[in-house]
Amino acid sequence: MANVEFTLETAVPARAVLAAAVEFGDRRTALWPTIPPEIYRVHELAASSAEVTEGSRFLGTIWARERYDWSEAGVVRATIVDSNVFRPGGTWELRVNEADGRTRIRVRSRRQARGLRGRILGTMLAVAGPAILAANFRLTLDLLASGSTLGEPAR
Repeated sequence: MANVEFTLETAVPARAVLAAAVEFGDRRTALWPTIPPEIYRVHELAASSAEVTEGSRFLGTIWARERYDWSEAGVVRATIVDSNVFRPGGTWELRVNEADGRTRIRVRSRRQARGLRGRILGTMLAVAGPAILAANFRLTLDLLASGSTLGEPAR
């Protein structure tokens, strides 16, 4: 089981962080630069949910088809439907709140490995996951803070 948790603080407003998390349009791969455009696919999009395939070029190509839900204020959750490295049912959750002009972001990921690459990735995530994933998330926060994403993401 790959369990990863980390917390970040930023001056980026909570609404912008949440909007970026649920931006499933053409700007998603610009806002989240570790998602290769050739892997990214939107299968379904509704008012407070989406089903998408995303991934990474890490360890070759890894991907996961996930069901996103943002029906709870300040929370975005994703559940794995299918993946080449994780078993269905694994989750990640993003919780965002704002206080004293700062936004606090908490990310929790619970995923079970599938296959050899999944076990290798799971071991790596257990050891270095919080640092790696937090650094990747910081790339998005830096883009949002700099305004280089053409304004605040739209839902």
